[in-house]
Amino acid sequence: MKIPKPCLFLFAGVLALGAINPPHARAQVSVSFFYDNLSPYGEWVQDPDYGYCWHPLNVDDNWAPYTDGYWAYTDGGWTWVSYEDYGGIVYHYGRWAHIPGEGWVWVPGYTWAPAWVSWRSNDSYIGWAPLPPEARWHVGIGFGGWVDARFGMGPGFYSFVNVGDFGAPALGAVILPREQNVTFINKTTNITNITYNNSNVYTGGPSYAKVSAASTRPIPTLKLVRQGGSAAIRGANGKILSRQQGSQLMVIAPKITPPSGGKLPPPPTVAKTLTGVKADHGWDIVKDPQEREALQTKFKTEGGSGETPAKPPRAEDLKIVADKTGGKSPATGGGTKTAKTKPTSLSDLENAPATEEPSPKNTKKAHAFESPGDEGAVGGETPKPRHKSKKAKTPGSDETGGGAVEEPKHDSTTDESEAPKHESTDDSNLHPFLSGGSTDTAKPSEYTEPSGGPQGAATGEEPEKGAKKKKKGKGEATPGG
Repeated sequence: MKIPKPCLFLFAGVLALGAINPPHARAQVSVSFFYDNLSPYGEWVQDPDYGYCWHPLNVDDNWAPYTDGYWAYTDGGWTWVSYEDYGGIVYHYGRWAHIPGEGWVWVPGYTWAPAWVSWRSNDSYIGWAPLPPEARWHVGIGFGGWVDARFGMGPGFYSFVNVGDFGAPALGAVILPREQNVTFINKTTNITNITYNNSNVYTGGPSYAKVSAASTRPIPTLKLVRQGGSAAIRGANGKILSRQQGSQLMVIAPKITPPSGGKLPPPPTVAKTLTGVKADHGWDIVKDPQEREALQTKFKTEGGSGETPAKPPRAEDLKIVADKTGGKSPATGGGTKTAKTKPTSLSDLENAPATEEPSPKNTKKAHAFESPGDEGAVGGETPKPRHKSKKAKTPGSDETGGGAVEEPKHDSTTDESEAPKHESTDDSNLHPFLSGGSTDTAKPSEYTEPSGGPQGAATGEEPEKGAKKKKKGKGEATPGG
């Protein structure tokens, strides 16, 4: 049977269109993605240094970023899995600043990463802190152990845990008191290594082999799947959360088109304009000037040059996830470029391309995590969020074109016993999720704080002893943030 030539041409055109627009390609979306999905959970404010920023409502005064969730080890490095409905945005794009009198505010950014944090560790403790807005992403350099010194990061913003507690499914309950952070800082070294691998940001940090051997609970090892299609975004129903399906961690990570003209357009609603109080960097916890100077000297010494590029991920680190998930070990191609020239456009800073994998079908309702000390998992409905979120109607925003984004003007600069050694635990890639089927990321139905693991405050200031201070009219306090 002969096929008419017009039909052949039409068929060839359809095939070409499919090649250009694969069915699972990640969507290019505007900053309205931030506005639409964050407004129900907080408010937008305008800061003289950072422009339009967002901060959550109905959280405790001691709340801090990267405290309500847990760490998973993926082929993208250490990945923060949040229990907060907005966590899939604010812990993977942008940076955080602490404004005295206002609290933590999120400054938008346009590149997705497993986490934007600084890491410190030794054999006994592991700590992490949110990177500030001054930490602009540069593909050719990345971020290394010099971030503390380069960006003026102080001890108060770190969250430290005993290495044995690092695998806890709710880390907020085991974060150590922040008034002890100076001691922990003096005992640890900065090991930050955020780099570029296979067209994606890779978040290096603590050694998985050492941490998994010392942790009393298994650490999830999962293959990272970035979803960015419009169907995945609509299916999230405004809750941008990570979701595990088998040995994969599904995340919503669309490519964000930088705003036209380089300036973030006004959000639909701006709650207020801040008074111009400068952001602090976590140094309020250090009262003694000489002690502060000694810490700053330590940071400069251990960090080396701020122009030293981060190291490419090691093949053995990437192989860990591949071995545990039964997948292929990703190549380390792309690595970290060594060019030290300053970028001239946003594409060099905040709009790196990322790979995409097919989006799975919608997952079923989650089961709760097992509680420490329980033999079996606790089944049931997904637990309610720890913080009640204030809903607000926000009109939609039209997408805007691309362009360079203006960088912020602001640019900075007791003896503890050793943790006991633990036998290597079963580090199944499915823990702390139930095996089989697909599960949403769900907070443990209950989590008993281990003895000797006090709850920590979540700001750079020392908390009042005996009780947490709460904002009037805000939600319930969260253990450890």
